[in-house]
Amino acid sequence: MSQILGSEYWISQWQKAADGSRFHEVYPDEKQLWNRSAGAFDTGMGKSGVRETTFLKALRNIGFQASKKKRALDIGSGTGALSVALAEKGILVDALDNSEKMNQVLLEKCEAHQINTINIIAEDFNAFDSAEGTYDLVVGSLNPCLYNPNSFLKMLSLSKDAIVYIGITGGGNRPAAEVPREKPLVELITGISPGHNGSNHIIYPLNLLLSMGMNPTVSYVPSYWTREEEPEKAISRLIGQYGYFKDRYPDVENVIHDYVTRCTKDGVFVEHGAGTMGMIACRKQNTRKVK
Repeated sequence: MSQILGSEYWISQWQKAADGSRFHEVYPDEKQLWNRSAGAFDTGMGKSGVRETTFLKALRNIGFQASKKKRALDIGSGTGALSVALAEKGILVDALDNSEKMNQVLLEKCEAHQINTINIIAEDFNAFDSAEGTYDLVVGSLNPCLYNPNSFLKMLSLSKDAIVYIGITGGGNRPAAEVPREKPLVELITGISPGHNGSNHIIYPLNLLLSMGMNPTVSYVPSYWTREEEPEKAISRLIGQYGYFKDRYPDVENVIHDYVTRCTKDGVFVEHGAGTMGMIACRKQNTRKVK
């Protein structure tokens, strides 16, 4: 079906989804979001290690051989989970992220583990200038700057061999817990869903690659995490993360206090996350003729 519809169709549909996203309405200064999230990121979604294990397995499945001769670009590297995984395999990694705080966390990891093969680049991917085919591998994981066809095609062009793209697939039941099921806190504060209108779904890059004659593989990565904190610490952390919304939403601190109170049981604040990631891995030379 993707071959019949063709790449132009998938580009147009992906762009339509991206145009309907309200993410940047909620976060007009996206870098501030990541800077304020960096300190706690590895205690929530980033702590399971499942994504890294699946990532390395996906590379093996497409026959990508890690070596010291290989060079990779990690777009939106964040706290460096995938960059570190690649560096530990001997690959030279350019870790690209516009968030100073995320980059600082990664730098501290490199120093702690004596990793000297990660080059941290503080830059927005949209402004990043590099020649086509510069890298053996280009990686993009859950990065809003890649939730549109033009940025994805730029990502594809920078690789001479392989890419890995991680988005969502939908679904994913929240683990059972004796706390109320809540809307995302940012939605409670702003009244706007922070989602991406489906533009972060792998259906678009997957079918775009298929329509271009490539043979991507897909792995599914369950993402379930729980964070438990003393309520006072949770309030302090969340005000640090969302308090800058006060100029637009004066009631933000009251919303945070109410949220923490509702999600506290037996003196412990409990926060959950659940979903399923889709991981696309593809070798550019592994193509077939598109009719």
